[in-house]
Amino acid sequence: MSKSNRNKLYIGRTVRYVGSPCLGCGRILDAATGVGHKSKPRPGAISICLTCGHIQAYGSEMKFRELTDQEMIEVAGHEKILLIQKAAGLAREHADRGGYPYYPWKRQR
Repeated sequence: MSKSNRNKLYIGRTVRYVGSPCLGCGRILDAATGVGHKSKPRPGAISICLTCGHIQAYGSEMKFRELTDQEMIEVAGHEKILLIQKAAGLAREHADRGGYPYYPWKRQR
């Protein structure tokens, strides 16, 4: 990766897999998108539920598991995770209000 792209946050390709319930809200999550990399999810990868913001990890057979103590220490304050949680929270907030504010014509009926 070139030096100019090294610190940029980008979204990878979304992949679908057999669903697993979020450990925070129970919603079935059956897709994942890499942030900052192009890798597919694998056991041990960190996942953030965009519905509730719960941070969890993929376990065996791509079923979610809670983070280990060491993983919690590693992700605490991680810049990319904080950005993802902030973006997901803003999306939830605007969805509760009827849509994203930059597109008010979509709410007019």
